[in-house]
Parts: sequence; C-alpha cells; structure tokens
Amino acid sequence: MENQTTFDLNHAIQRWRENLAQSPVFERENLNELESHLRDSITTLQSRGLSAEEAFMVATKRIGKSDALEKEFGKVNGRAVWLDRLLWILLGFQAWSLISNLSRLATGVVSPLGLQLNDMLPGFGLHKLGEGLLRNTVSIIFSPLVTTIAFSILAWYFARTKQGVLDFIQASLKRPLTLACCLFLACAVFRITATLVFRYWYLPTVFHIREHYPTTTLILIPFSDAILAVLTVLVARLQAAAA
Repeated sequence: MENQTTFDLNHAIQRWRENLAQSPVFERENLNELESHLRDSITTLQSRGLSAEEAFMVATKRIGKSDALEKEFGKVNGRAVWLDRLLWILLGFQAWSLISNLSRLATGVVSPLGLQLNDMLPGFGLHKLGEGLLRNTVSIIFSPLVTTIAFSILAWYFARTKQGVLDFIQASLKRPLTLACCLFLACAVFRITATLVFRYWYLPTVFHIREHYPTTTLILIPFSDAILAVLTVLVARLQAAAA
C-alpha cells in the first residue's frame, strides 16, 4: 500500500505567503489582509464539502496569481518599491567596493610573493617583460570581476549543498541595516589593509619604491565607504518605515 502524504494547510498557506513576501510591493498589512481573505475562502469551501487541499487550490486561484497581485499592489505601494530598489542598489555598490578592496589586497600580497618565489628558483629568472607579464597575470586573476564570479559560484554551490549557508544568506538579506554596517566595516578594514600592503610591501618589493604614509590619510581612506554606508542605512530605515 502506498503512503499518502497528509496535506498541511497551515504550511501551504505559509509557503504561499512567503512566496508573495519575496516581492517588495507587498507590505505586511497587505499580506495579512490577503491571508485573511484566503483563510475565509478556504473555510467557506470546506463547508461545501471540499477537502483542505482542494479548498486551498480553489481559493488561491480566486485571489489571483502572484504576478497579477504584484501588479495591483505595485500601483498602491510605489514608494516602498522604489525605496527597496534603491536600497539594493546601494548594497550592491557596497558589495562591489568590498570585492574591489579584497581583490586589491590579494594582488598586493600575491604579486610580490610570486616575484620573490621566481627569484628563489635558480635558472628561472624573469626579465623585465616577464615580470610585467607576471604582474598582469596576477592582476587579472585577482581582478574585481574574476573575484565576483568566483564568489558567486562559491555562494551558489554552498547555498545548494549547505542548508546553513542558505539560511545565513536569507537571514542577512532580511536585515539590510545590519548587512550595510557589516559591509562598511569589512570595506574599511580591507581598504586600509590593502593600502598599507601596497605602500609597505608591494611598491618596495616590485618597484623598489619606499614612500611614507601619513596616519591622517588612513582616516580619509574609508570616507567614501562611510558615506555609502550612511546612505544605505538611511534608505533602509525609510524602507522599513514604509513597509
């Protein structure tokens, strides 16, 4: 005898609501109102003899498809939609700044190491063209674009294979204020570290240039990241107030 899976009505409604909540056009009150209408319709249909699963399917069709609902509520909640889009644009700029600083730090560390390793191997010394080729190769490998692709592939892989990673990503995306602050701190750390590495490790090792680095400049380095983080937090608060 085949085992039949029992239909969980509350779980089905929760999944239906979460699917709608992925769109920024729906505010919390909208979702509560739609869920209330859905439950009332299901109760009415069940009183007419339909099973829970049948009533759920009919009721969701009567309310409408998610695309139609999204278009309808998008006209009402237009301000919240644009704030949400602006928020993710700002978060995208922060993420790009983080990746750029990380790739610059990796380039500043790996390139001198490659040149030193080449000098330590007898018979494999590089002439000037070879050194330039090595530096260019390292710059391409650790470029922001390649780093972004690598991080995207790793995130996609771990999100598919590790439930904990997927839960962490989803939880982070639901807390844009915390995400913006964490991105800013990471950007500041990587930017300052990368600058120091280039000044005191990359330039002296690769080009034999030694430059003094004023302490006051370190304070100004993450200034643009700070402005971006403040804008992100302000937009996130406006978006939260509008939701």
